[in-house]
Amino acid sequence: RELAAGEFFNAESTFNRVLLLALDHPLASAGRVHAQLGAGLYRAAAINLRKMIATHPELIDARFGSRLLPPLERVDAATAVLRQRLSGPDGADYGLLLAYLGHQVGNRELVHEGLEALPDGEDGTLRALLERLWLNAPTTGDKP
Repeated sequence: RELAAGEFFNAESTFNRVLLLALDHPLASAGRVHAQLGAGLYRAAAINLRKMIATHPELIDARFGSRLLPPLERVDAATAVLRQRLSGPDGADYGLLLAYLGHQVGNRELVHEGLEALPDGEDGTLRALLERLWLNAPTTGDKP
């Protein structure tokens, strides 16, 4: 309810409390990332997205409905900030977050742009996996 109402800081707090009680709950992990995105907490969202992908690989290709994501104007604002941060020291993390946003809203160009920020070295396997899942998968026209 808090996510859908745009109460992103409250939603983050709620998801953090859930995760204290039910460690690594997959949907609470995703909800926390979405709340942090909506609140503009991009560094925390990037860190928690990496953690979510590592601990819940079953969520990698999940797409969430609009009530569970920040509104499009917040997504647009996040996109602008993340693009600026791609060339910084944590560019790979922001690129992953940008690609995730693109996947969630069905924007393949955004996915590609974000994944380009992932290096071939340490993140090479992750990048290859995400390219295969998010870019090479057949499109069915389904909405998240």
